[in-house]
Amino acid sequence: MMSVSQKVRFMIITGTSLAVIMGFIWYNIGISSQLQEVKAQSSTLDLQLQAGATLPESINSAMSTYKERRAELESYKAPVTGSDSVIKLLKKIGSDHDLEIKDISVDRTDSFPPLNDGSKVEQIPIMRHRVKVQAIGNFLQVGPFLETVAARSNRLRLMNCRFELDKNNAREVVANAEFYTYVLESE
Repeated sequence: MMSVSQKVRFMIITGTSLAVIMGFIWYNIGISSQLQEVKAQSSTLDLQLQAGATLPESINSAMSTYKERRAELESYKAPVTGSDSVIKLLKKIGSDHDLEIKDISVDRTDSFPPLNDGSKVEQIPIMRHRVKVQAIGNFLQVGPFLETVAARSNRLRLMNCRFELDKNNAREVVANAEFYTYVLESE
């Protein structure tokens, strides 16, 4: 009888040992899966922190760019339109390209479209003026004239140019060019 009892004890001890080992393995598998989840969350947070670490640099970069462009606009405080230098420049460029400048008119009314008033960015007080030029001459000389104006004057921007045949001379055209110039309002 003693031997049956030892067999039962052996079976109980072996079964209990196997159950404990299986429980231990199952517990470790659960802990390792939780550990993997924590590592994944940790790496995600690390990536977010790294992205967030560059945010102040990008904000500073944007602010410095804004300040540079704002300072660049300061050069536009002195109104260019209507000044003698622009008229002289246009007439000189016209004569260099064998064009007769018939008329230069300066429209000082602000033609700048209204900006979005709901924006959170400081509004820049900028105005747009028109400079209209009527040039008469050879059609092939008008293009280089417009290109030279764009190259020599950083404030005049060509907005449109309309061509008509000259009624007095069939070999020439009348070019009506409209330039815009931007002026920062004086505070």
